[in-house]
Parts: sequence; C-alpha cells; structure tokens
Amino acid sequence: MQNTNVIDLSGEWLCKSEDGSINKKVKLPGSSCENGIGKKAEYYKEYSTEAVRAPREKYEFIGKLIYTKTIDIPKKFEGTDLTFFFERVNISSKLFIDDIQVGRETIGLSTPHIYKISDRVNEEGAPLFKSLAGKHEVKLIIDNSDLLHIGNMASGYSVDTQGYWNGVIGEMKLISRPVNYIESVQVFPEGSDLRIETVTISDRHVPMEIKKAKLKYELFLPNGTKDKETTQEIELFSKRQRNRINIPISEKEKIYWDEFDHELFKVKVTLITDKETFEYTQDFGYRIVYVKDKEFRINNRLLSLRGTINCAQYPLTGYPPMDKETWVKHFKILKEYGLNHVRFHAWCPPEAAFKAADELGLYLGIEMPLWLNRDVTPYEFGDDDYHIPFFREEALKIVETYGNHPSFVFFANGNENLGDYAMLETMIAQLKAIDNRHLYTLTSNFDHPLSPYEDYLCAFEILHNKARIQFLHDEVAEGTCVNYEKMKETVPVPFTSFEVGQYCVYPDVDIIEKYTGAMLPVNFDAIKKEMVKHGVYERLHDYVLASGDLACKLYKEDIEAVLRTRGMGGFQLLSLTDYTGQSTATVGILDVMYESKGIVEPKNFKEFCSEIVPLFEAKRIYKIGDTIKAKVSLYDVSKQPIKEPVFDLSIVDYKSKKEVFNASCKKEGDKTSIEIPIDFVSENSLLKVYISVKGEKEYTNSWRIFVYKDEEASLPKDKLISTKEDYEKALKIGGKYIITPNFYEKQSLTKNSFIPVFWSPVHFPSKAPVGFMIDKDHPILANFPSEEYADYQWKELVDNSVSLNLKDIKGAKPILEFVPNFTDNEPKSALFTYKEKNAEFVFCGFDLKLKSLPAKALKKSIVNYINA
Repeated sequence: MQNTNVIDLSGEWLCKSEDGSINKKVKLPGSSCENGIGKKAEYYKEYSTEAVRAPREKYEFIGKLIYTKTIDIPKKFEGTDLTFFFERVNISSKLFIDDIQVGRETIGLSTPHIYKISDRVNEEGAPLFKSLAGKHEVKLIIDNSDLLHIGNMASGYSVDTQGYWNGVIGEMKLISRPVNYIESVQVFPEGSDLRIETVTISDRHVPMEIKKAKLKYELFLPNGTKDKETTQEIELFSKRQRNRINIPISEKEKIYWDEFDHELFKVKVTLITDKETFEYTQDFGYRIVYVKDKEFRINNRLLSLRGTINCAQYPLTGYPPMDKETWVKHFKILKEYGLNHVRFHAWCPPEAAFKAADELGLYLGIEMPLWLNRDVTPYEFGDDDYHIPFFREEALKIVETYGNHPSFVFFANGNENLGDYAMLETMIAQLKAIDNRHLYTLTSNFDHPLSPYEDYLCAFEILHNKARIQFLHDEVAEGTCVNYEKMKETVPVPFTSFEVGQYCVYPDVDIIEKYTGAMLPVNFDAIKKEMVKHGVYERLHDYVLASGDLACKLYKEDIEAVLRTRGMGGFQLLSLTDYTGQSTATVGILDVMYESKGIVEPKNFKEFCSEIVPLFEAKRIYKIGDTIKAKVSLYDVSKQPIKEPVFDLSIVDYKSKKEVFNASCKKEGDKTSIEIPIDFVSENSLLKVYISVKGEKEYTNSWRIFVYKDEEASLPKDKLISTKEDYEKALKIGGKYIITPNFYEKQSLTKNSFIPVFWSPVHFPSKAPVGFMIDKDHPILANFPSEEYADYQWKELVDNSVSLNLKDIKGAKPILEFVPNFTDNEPKSALFTYKEKNAEFVFCGFDLKLKSLPAKALKKSIVNYINA
C-alpha cells in the first residue's frame, strides 16, 4: 500500500509473570510453550483415561503474561496514523505505551488484535500521547484464561486440539499511514455489477466541516491487464465512514472463481485528498454462491461438497500455521484425495489459510470457537452474559476480515450448540444483511426447525431424518443402494451430511518419533506402553492396515450414499486425518501430520471421491444362477460434464484374476438399469465389478460381490467338541475336530462386532474390535473366498459370533483374527486351529445355524476341511 511504513515487532521481548516467578527473554511471534514457559509436561508412568486424552503442550501456562519491548519510532512517523497489529492472540490482550493503556482490553480468537494509538484522547479530550517519535516501551499483557466461559471443547481453545498457548503468532507490527487513508475495501460480485465498499479514515472531527475528496477505482483482470477505471467524488464528513459504488461488469469480463478455475481479480482504490494520495489494493474472486431448487449453486452451476473437517491440530507448534506455504501443502493433499471442501470445526483459520484456498480452489466452511451445550461443557450458549456481545462481535469481525476471499463460502456460528437459539438466529440475520457473499446456518449439527435466515443445514439428523450410514449399517450390508433421496424431498434447503465416518483406526504409535516440536505425545506413549505390556507392539503395522482398510471401506459407503443422492449438498468426513484428542480418536486415513499410514493411495480413494464417479447399485450377495439386477449412474459435477457417457462394465474373478463378464451401455436418464445372469461361475466366488467412463480421462470405480452355491452341509456329530469328555476322546483317536463355544466358560468368550469402535474406545467406552485379519489362503476357506481384511460377506457371521483370547490357547493359528481396540490389546479369534498330540482342533465361534448364503458356504467349507 502506498504511503505505508512498517516497524517489524518480531524478535526478542522480555516476558514476566504477574507474581514475578517468570522473568526471561523470549521470541515473538511464538508461544509460551515454545519459549519454555509454564508447567513442564511429562510422560505418564501408568496408562489412564487422562493419559490418553490428547498430546500436551511441553510447557503449559494459563494466565497472564506481560511482554515488553523498547521500540524506536522514527521522526517521519510524527503526524501519521499509527496502528499496532498482532495477527493472532489467545485470548485477550491489553496494550500499554510507556505504561499508558491504549484503549480497552481486546478479546478475540479469530481475527487480529488491532490498537490504533494516534488521535487518541484522554477523559479531558487532550491527546493521549503528546509525541510518539523516539524510544518507547511497548507492554502487551496477554491472558489465555477462559475469560468467556467457552469451555474446553471448541477447536479454537481446547486441550484436545491446539492447546491453550499464550503469546502472539503471525505478523506483529507497527503500521504508519497518512492521516487520510483507506482502511478496507470489500468487493461484492452482484449480477452485472461489482459493489465496492471502501472504509476511509480521515481527520474530520468537527460537525459540518466537510472535506472534498476522490476515490479512483482501477479494475485489473487476473492476467494483470487493467480492465477499467472510474473516479468517484466523495465527501469526508467523519473520521471513519463507508463509501459505496457499483461498477458495471459485462459477461465477457467475468472470469469465475471455483474449484476448477482459481484466478483472482485486483481492484486498486486510491484516495485522493488535497494533501496526499493513498492506494489500497484488494484481491477478490468473481464468485457467486446461492441456493436454488434446494441445491447449492456456484456461478450458475451445481455445487457439491466433498469435504473433511479441520480441528486445529498442529503437533509441531501447538497452534495453526500462519504461513501460506504450509496451508498450500495440506490443501493440495486434500485435493489429491478428491476433496473440494474443508469445514473448520469450531474455529476460524488465519489469513494464510484463506489465501491458500483461494489459490487452490477449496470451499471453506468457517465457524467461531463456539461449542457450548451442557452435554459436553458446564455452560451452554448464553449462560454467560458475555457470550452474546462477544460472539456477535467475533462473527462480524470474521466476515469483515476474511469476507473478500472467494474460498470463504459457508458460515456457521459454531459446532453442536444449544442454549439461546434466538440469538444464534439474530446473529445470522445480521451477518446476512451485511454480507451476502456467503451461505449461512445457525450451527453445525443438532436437529432444529429451519430458520428463515438459514441457507442450508449441516447435521447427521435433519428434520428427524438420519443422514449418515452410522444408523444404516444393516441396509448398507445388503447392497450399494442406500441414498438420501426421500430426505432431500422433505428438507426445504440444501443439507450436508455431518462428520460422517469416525471409524476408529488402531493408533499408529510410531508417530511418536514425528513429535519433534511443541507437543508431547503422552497419549501415544501411554498406548504404546500398553501394547508392549500386552505383547502386541510387533503387530502394530498389521493392526493399522487391517483397521484402516475397514475404515476406508466404510468411508466409501458413506461417500457413495451421498453421491447417489442427486443434488445433495455434500458430506464432511471426520476425518481424512486423525483427531488426536478426545481420548485419541485416530479415525483418519492419514495421520495428524497429513502423512500416509499406508492404508490407501490417493488415486484409489479418488475412484469413489472425485468430481466424476461411476456408481453401481446392486445387492452384494447372490446365489449362482441368480441375475444381478443393478442400476448404474454417474456422479458428474466436473467443469465440463461428460456428454452421452458410456458405461464399460467388467466383472473379474478375484481368485483367478480373469475377466468373466463385460458389457457396455449408454447412460439413460439418471440411472441405467442392467441385468446380468450369473452363468459365468460355477463355484463360490468373490467377484469384482468395475465400471469405467471415459471423459478427458478414464474414471473407474469398483465393488465386490459374493456368489455362492445354495447348499447345506451337516456338521459331523462325532467331530464336534462340546465337553471335556469329547476332548479327551479326540486326543486318543486323533484327526480333525470342531470345538464349539459350548466347550468354554461363558466369561472366556467375547461377543464380536463387524462395525468398528466409534470415535474412540475411551471417549465412548467400548471393547469392540476395530477390524479383522484373515488368513485367506488357509485350506479351511477353500470354498469361502475372501480377501485378507474385513468385508461384507463376513458381517452377519461376525455379528453373531464369539471369540477367544489367543493367548489362552497354546499354538493357536488364527484364520480370522480381530484387531483389538487400544483399551483391550488382547488378540482374539473367532476361527483358529491348533494341534495337540495327534489331533487338530478348529475353534469356530460362528453361529453355523444361520441360513444366509455366506453362513452356509462357510459351514460347508469348514466341514470339507474337517472331513478331508
């Protein structure tokens, strides 16, 4: 900006505590933790609920810290407008110049703390500072206590996320500008016009004393070419005022911003007075988002969200990155996995995140650090009288500070709030009246009657309809047909499926080595010690891959249910990356540092999560001779939708790797029906169905179906072991035998579950496993084809099974071994063999009386093995 000078305030500061116990030199920007201030965290000696809650700041300090620094303000700054700028502070700050307080305390977690020191007067109306040139002591008092009673759940202020750091992060500077200058420029694309609102600061203080001035507007296209210029005559009548102008823009001039095209315009606004000129340049994207026919629209086309959430977890610093490069790196990874949306869960990211998203084409959902309901915190919204004025101001500041960014598309007050809904509604009504560039909802999650001010809803239950497969696992097990079409008919606005997934993946405790910064991974350390104690640490890699594979399969089901719902608003995963708080909720395909766990490659994830995805609706389980009656469709929200797509369908036998069927068909309407007689296999088979569509490239998706003979098998009674007498007899005779669960005491048997633990086995106490591993080549499964990890042909069998602890059986060789959750760490199996003397025993914890095709097939396969 022209005529702007800056003093960089970063570097060495003196830090003291109120009681004098702390007195040391520190570096800012930075946190108290990084500067070694506070109670030092230690690894826990024993496993406990508190130990596994979350990583901790290596040094935690909560309270007031006093930061001082002497600065030298040059003579040329005399007579200019001086402003102190601290980009992000947690939670409150007070500024003193030579022990004179500047203004009032600033409280805020989402936007810069700004102190204007020029033109301030005392109670008598005299200047607060007679001269600012020369050396001055700057004192900044920062208090990171919970001054607002916002609890410890919101991602913007929580031990579960970024911690409670005290300090300043990002830019910190003293800015010198002319007395008459431009404070901000807001650009509103509206149809055939650009509405531009310019806030000017001037030296006008006397009633009716008006100063003539001009605002010159220059519009630059994304390629840097000046497109137009116009001048506006204005009157400066007050110290701070808003000036408006509408500048026509033709359809030819419009270069739209979205996930595919990320180009930005510039507008340069120049304030011209009789004394000086001041230039202000603002980037913006030409982007219009709105709701039509209960769908999101962007720039006159359908907008469909494929999202994940961000909970402000940054293990190396303990606070969010303030540089654009880190955000670009992380956002590129999200796009590699086919995502186009990030919801910031109960917090607002810094400027750098918006710039990165603008550059890459990501749609951001922004929230305040507001998560208040008495189920998780002592207070709900409005219980503290300061909630309303603070959050109302916080919301306005967020919209004003970041509103020009085209990536800022959605706004919710916060996450899962209860309390004063009337005020939540008032706040949204105010924001919509001020800034129509975004879409608004009262709160993410919790079903409530639609407010007339809400543009969309984001919840897992909306108007009493369930919108994630957590509640539909039995239907999903039957086939790939679940969708939310009926829900879409009844809900009057677009809706997104809230925090889908949350499938627990076994914690990869080797991440401990990556914690080289401000956070101490006490939770992972405690879990690792338990693994070592139970003798399963050497199985870590197996556990991560097996549990991760099941989680990925379930994420696919969640995602495809949304994609099958034509025009649905979208989904928000929880999450592509791990959440390391709330009792170690490692639910991600990636770890918290956005690095792969080896579970799935981006290209494979994108097969079912991208702007173009072929879809297949059919049952999963068939009898040989049945006919597959399926529907194929295409989710296509690409920049140039494929015209007249042709579906190429191929079916491949898993065991032989040979193609057993292929066909092609044209897209007919929304869904194309196909029928495929199963006359190409004669044995129990695991088949993989591939559907491809050619556009600019080929898009392929795949599913597994299971085909069985419908044949009964009788369990040989002389081969069943239910009593000690049976067992002793078997040892004398030798041979192969089936040990039934009746042979064991009930307390030694564990009930199993196909669906893994939800979120965390500590946060939601559970002993359920988190997936299972299969010895797919064992001869006992010769007639029951399976891959090495969990799949849907096992669901009914597993849900009706019991298992034994493998440690209790000498020489046990598991055929199906469960991945324990980290509170259990006991390896268990529902199907294993072991030998004693001349006898081989097969423990079968499955209910072989079940009449489903998979149950019959498994029973037959086991019987064949026993009789062989």
